Amino acid sequence: MKNFVSLTIQRKDVNKSEIFIFHKDGNFVHKKIKEDNINIKDKMTKTSNRNELINIFSYSTDYYENVGVNIIRFYDGNWGIFHKDGKIYSNDLLIEPIVEQYRHEIIGFSNDELAPFYTKEGDMAFVNKNCEIITIGKIDRSNDKMILEDKNQRILSEWDFNEVFIPEEYFFLGGNFCTLTENNDFDELFKKFIEEDYINYIFPSEIYGPKIMGKSTMDIGISDKNIINYGKLYILGYVYYTKSEWNNFYFLKQYIKELFQREYDNFKKKISKILGSPLIIDGERYNGWKIKDDLLILDFFCDHGEGDFGYQIRMYIRKD
Repeated sequence: MKNFVSLTIQRKDVNKSEIFIFHKDGNFVHKKIKEDNINIKDKMTKTSNRNELINIFSYSTDYYENVGVNIIRFYDGNWGIFHKDGKIYSNDLLIEPIVEQYRHEIIGFSNDELAPFYTKEGDMAFVNKNCEIITIGKIDRSNDKMILEDKNQRILSEWDFNEVFIPEEYFFLGGNFCTLTENNDFDELFKKFIEEDYINYIFPSEIYGPKIMGKSTMDIGISDKNIINYGKLYILGYVYYTKSEWNNFYFLKQYIKELFQREYDNFKKKISKILGSPLIIDGERYNGWKIKDDLLILDFFCDHGEGDFGYQIRMYIRKD
C-alpha cells in the first residue's frame, strides 16, 4: 500500500463509512463501503519529539506514527508538515488545519494518510504528508452540501451537511479574521451604518465560538431597561473560546488578542480617514468621533473568566 493513500469519510447516524483510495500521485483508484463504523484509533504517540518542536515552532501536534510527521505552526501564523528527517512541507493554498469539534484537537493524520485543511476559498482539502492536495471537499453552504472531487475536478461523491462532519468556521480565524479593512468594503458598510435609523440594542457579553461577522444590529424588546441602549451597533469582529476549546493550543490566546488589536487599529485608521482624528482617545481600545449631534465609538471589548476568553470590536452610537 506504499503507493496508495486512503481517505475515510464516516457517515453520521449510519453504520457505514466510505473509503476512497488514491494513488500517491493523486489519481483516484476506487471507493469502497465499510458497513461497520471504523474504530478510529489515535495514531499519535505522546513520547514523540513534540516537546522539542514547540521550542522551534509556535505549535506542534504529537507525532503521527502512521505517516511519520508532525503538523506544525510557524510564528507568522502559517502551517506546515514536519518530517522526522527535518524536511518541512507547506502549501500556499492552505490556510489552517481542521479541528475536531468535540475533543478540540487537530484531526491531522489521526484517521488516515490524508489530513484535512481549510483552503483560502473555504473548502476542505485533504493533503498527504508532503502537503500536496490529493482530493478536495467543495463546501456548498448555500445548499448545505459537500462535494468530493479528485485533482481533475471529477465528482467522487456528494453528501448533505447532516450526513458528514462539516466544520462551520475557521477555528484559528485563518490568519486574518475580517476582510472589512481591505478594499472598499468598510467604506460601504460605514455609509450604511450612518444612514440607518436608530434602534434598541444590547451589547452581547458573550458570543460563543470563533465567528466572523461584518455587521450585527439587534432590534430587541426585553424588560431589563438597564441594558437596553438606543442608537446603532455594528459588531465588526468577535470571538469567544471556552477553556476546553483553546486549552490544547497554548499560543491561541495571545495570538487572537494581537490579531484583534491589529484589526482594531485598522478600523480606527479607516474611520479616521473618513471623519478625521478621533476627539476621544482612551488608551488603545476606545476612540470616539463626533458626527453632528452623535458620538460614534469604536471600542475593543475584552471578556475573560474561568479560563474562557472573548474579544469584540464594536462600532456604535448610543443616545442618552
